[in-house]
Amino acid sequence: MRKITNVLAFKEAPTTLQAPPRQQEKRKPKSKAKLPTPSSSVENIKIEMNDFLTTHLPQFPVEKMIKETNITAAQRRAIAATKVTSPGNQAGGVEMMEADKERKFVQVDSTQRRAMITRAIDGTSYTRISKTEAQKRLTKASKRLKAVLGKAHQMKLISKNDREFMQESIAKGIDTSPDKAEAGKLVVRVKTHKIVTPGAEIPAKIRVIISGTKSCSKNAQAWIGDQLQPIVEDTPTYVQDTAHAIDKINEIVHKRAPIIFTGDVEDMYPAAPRAKCRIIAEAALIKHYANQTPHETAGCPSLKTKRKAGVVAEIEEIVTSNIIFTTDIKDEYVTMGDGYGIGIGHSGQICGLEIASCEQEANERAKARGIQQPSLLLRLQDDILGTFEGSEEELKEFLEIMDNIVAPRIITWETSKREAVWCDLRVKIGSSFRSTGKLDTELYQKPTDKGLYLPRTSHHPQETFKGIMRGEAQRLLVNCSTEGAYTQALNTKRRQFENQGYNPLEVTEHFSHAFEFNQREAVLKHRTARRASKKSPRPNTDTMIAMAIPFTGRTKQLKLKNLIHMINKGIKKSGTKKKIRVVLANQATQSLAQLFRKW
Repeated sequence: MRKITNVLAFKEAPTTLQAPPRQQEKRKPKSKAKLPTPSSSVENIKIEMNDFLTTHLPQFPVEKMIKETNITAAQRRAIAATKVTSPGNQAGGVEMMEADKERKFVQVDSTQRRAMITRAIDGTSYTRISKTEAQKRLTKASKRLKAVLGKAHQMKLISKNDREFMQESIAKGIDTSPDKAEAGKLVVRVKTHKIVTPGAEIPAKIRVIISGTKSCSKNAQAWIGDQLQPIVEDTPTYVQDTAHAIDKINEIVHKRAPIIFTGDVEDMYPAAPRAKCRIIAEAALIKHYANQTPHETAGCPSLKTKRKAGVVAEIEEIVTSNIIFTTDIKDEYVTMGDGYGIGIGHSGQICGLEIASCEQEANERAKARGIQQPSLLLRLQDDILGTFEGSEEELKEFLEIMDNIVAPRIITWETSKREAVWCDLRVKIGSSFRSTGKLDTELYQKPTDKGLYLPRTSHHPQETFKGIMRGEAQRLLVNCSTEGAYTQALNTKRRQFENQGYNPLEVTEHFSHAFEFNQREAVLKHRTARRASKKSPRPNTDTMIAMAIPFTGRTKQLKLKNLIHMINKGIKKSGTKKKIRVVLANQATQSLAQLFRKW
């Protein structure tokens, strides 16, 4: 019997979940003629899972968890496929659900799972439709999208590679017979880091994710996101990650002790006004395309530039007006009337532009009323961080302006004169503020963080474990602005790695001694320069050659001599004497069209 770990339950009971004793079985001689197939081993694990859950159905409260360790991939698949009948439970069986933002599985009744999903999709944005209606709408949208792409390519508004890239998912998303497009799929994650009520009909909130892996508009969503991403990165409040936020925090020198405030935009994607988002995106695209085109300016764009932005808006309208997905109930299809879903390829970019416009409007209104504006205002998706050097009344008025602009969405604000928690950072007014005027930062970990890194017993190359430890050490160095906080964070991470089976000596070698604190400024400068280099334009080339390599980088087959021979052969085959660019990709790459678009 395998030991199953890292499982939560949502029913109150005093019994602690323990694995049954291993039964002694007679060992049978190994047969050399016939080996067990992978499918049979997976079936055995499923049987063990059913055994385990049925025998130990008295469940434990959320506060009492089994020892936190990762489970194997086979066990994870088996848990996802497990549905056991609960003895004496007329409501149904027991199901396993993955937690959101945490490496846990949650054990719930079937009725609890269904109630949580029903509550989540019963809002005004979602509407249930029949299977026939869903397939009819998806097929019609696919044909319309294909026609728009063909016309846009004919007018030279999009490239041939872009058209083929978007048409590729259309072809895969439509069955050969009859001509029907495939919908997305609903994926749910339990928010165990929020308020949990074990035993209730709806024990916790869930995060609704629309998986469009097989959707006919998957590539179109990705293409729209690529068009909007450079514009999003140029917005004043955009930060890529917490390291990018630290760079901007260090740029601000405060004249007086500020009020630190944070905000969390609730339902940023599902409650976003779709029509407004599209208008803002189209206007931003016109300016972006005009600035990239010679002899054009953002104030005087050409007709072709406007049409190009209009094509992106039209494709976006086709994609978002046909967001349809299936649930776990047979033949149940749901469509979104407004807003965007988590999992849609361009949701982050287009909603980010809309929120950025709200922030700009709030600053303009505050300036018109004579209210001081924030000294610092950053946003990572739906998490806002800012500092305000005015009075508390002025800050309250500014936050009210922001609330009115983003309505009906709600922003949960928190203010403090000492410190605030934002993402994985604790931002505070430290001892050095009087001399520097800058805020201090240090690592913040949620109480539920158990440090479930890749177990040392996992079958991976040594460089993988080394990269994990050195990567974490660098993250701690960047997050902690004081040596004391850095040392404390190192000690905490050291214990977490050792609990995952890492040797203390290798942790000391690759983790603790990876960086000294006096290297922090050099690391920050290097990261800033690398981020800036990614934005710099790449050199123009006349020809590009894409090669598919039939082996992975892990093997020893990729020798320099063979690689040079392949490149020379490809150059000769191209028949050009001009400057070229060579792109290498693994043969297992699904589509080289994405590489073409990036270059």
